[in-house]
Amino acid sequence: MCIRHFFPKLVDGEQEFEFKHLVPFNHCLEGHGRDGAPIIVRVSFRCHVFSRARKGETEGVFFLDENGKTRIFCKDRYAASLHLSDLCRRLILSNALTWESRDGNEKYNLASIDGPLVNGEHDTVIYYLFPSDADGVDVEFVVVSFYSKAWDFARIKRRDKINQPIKKCYYQGHRVPK
Repeated sequence: MCIRHFFPKLVDGEQEFEFKHLVPFNHCLEGHGRDGAPIIVRVSFRCHVFSRARKGETEGVFFLDENGKTRIFCKDRYAASLHLSDLCRRLILSNALTWESRDGNEKYNLASIDGPLVNGEHDTVIYYLFPSDADGVDVEFVVVSFYSKAWDFARIKRRDKINQPIKKCYYQGHRVPK
């Protein structure tokens, strides 16, 4: 698995879109590692945070995602992504609640929202974790997508604090969720 360190600029007519706000960043979980060492978490982003699947459109800004599939740039998702780095920092700092969620491709990821778990629409961070091979980084926190989703929290039986799956990834040495 690779980490995308930058996205190239996209041009839509006269408008140019940059992605400096989606540069990966490190976060330190002090004292949570082996023998009280810190766990260094690198947060990175996939292009789904500023694009959507192409559904027959013939106009727009098209590009290939990390898996070679055609995506279309979405100005609404792009606007929401401008604050995504801060949101991810806040989720980790506040040790927010997280849970497993299955996407449309039947893959399991983790989901988390900012604030209390109240039924209804929430901006949702979809992510997974895996052990890092990079020097100075222990766990990769990959934000797969970010969008508004309606949640019924009575249907979500298991919730963990976000540090728990990070530590599980770190100590057990495998992708979370599997």
